[in-house]
Amino acid sequence: MTCVLVLPGALLPADLAPEVLRAANASVLAGLARGARLAPLQVLPWELSPGAAHLHWLWRYFGGDGLPITAPYAWRALGGPALATELWACRPAHCALARDHMALAALDGSPPSPAELEARAPAVREAAAAAGCVLQELDEHWFLSRTEPWDLQVRAWESQLDQAIGPESASGAAVLAWRRLTNEVQMHWEVAGLNAEREAAGRLTINSVWIEGGGVWRRLRPATVRAVMSDEAAVRGWALAAGLPDAAVTPVRERWPEATRGDRLAVLSELLPAWRLRDWGQWLACLPALEARVAALVEQARAAGHAEVRLVATGGEHARELIHTPAGWRVWRSWRAPNVALWLTEPELAP
Repeated sequence: MTCVLVLPGALLPADLAPEVLRAANASVLAGLARGARLAPLQVLPWELSPGAAHLHWLWRYFGGDGLPITAPYAWRALGGPALATELWACRPAHCALARDHMALAALDGSPPSPAELEARAPAVREAAAAAGCVLQELDEHWFLSRTEPWDLQVRAWESQLDQAIGPESASGAAVLAWRRLTNEVQMHWEVAGLNAEREAAGRLTINSVWIEGGGVWRRLRPATVRAVMSDEAAVRGWALAAGLPDAAVTPVRERWPEATRGDRLAVLSELLPAWRLRDWGQWLACLPALEARVAALVEQARAAGHAEVRLVATGGEHARELIHTPAGWRVWRSWRAPNVALWLTEPELAP
């Protein structure tokens, strides 16, 4: 049995990796092993989702092909009823001018309250209806359903955050309808003056939506994995679509969920926010918590009889695995070994 730990944002840019890893050597980072086998570098498709390599890797892990379909699986993981229509995630966001472009920002530090969502929903519902969509509200989450599929490819939310919004962000025959919907929502919210309170409090305004991840739910191939932990609803939805029972699929927590014998998978995203912002000081600061979580989950997996541990580091468009066997799993506190430096270094991104 294999324990797989996916570490989004763990691969460092080639030009910065040596300096960052030297600083990491002075931290309390540990939990790697001597004698591990370094798997070949994997290049993942990223044309519409740079920076979401972990989603590509996981989508493939569960048997998906092409660009990851996230929205209908997130809907299912969040408790939504079965729908035969195409579903798109509709995420409230902050859109701001950054130098010479517009950039998208998440509202993680000040998420919309139920009252704020209720006040904004009518404009979304009206604009969605004009585009042939129906707004589906699920607790604090918005989705758009469509009976006729959109010919549309949109950059993943995880990729678009803090990045310039441009022609490469969305493409396809339906891109004009997609843009029109977004613009109408922005205009309605601006005219209604819904952000006055947020502006007065110095909080990010809720002035846009990002519509992405669209597709139709379908069952994925049966998996050998028997327990999955991820804070991303789409990943949990993929696990459910692969046949796992609800009790074996949870957000990340201190202990693995109860499950029958088989592989285990956890997605540990402590490094990803800092990686997106290229804040390497914060990246280093997140390492101790990640180390502790990795060590605890590995120890539990070993006690349950898992003979192999795979640490999967991902970055912008690559993934690389460090594979440990029982004989090689020993705590190691040096970051000077060539295989570890190579494991955590991402080659230069393609132009």
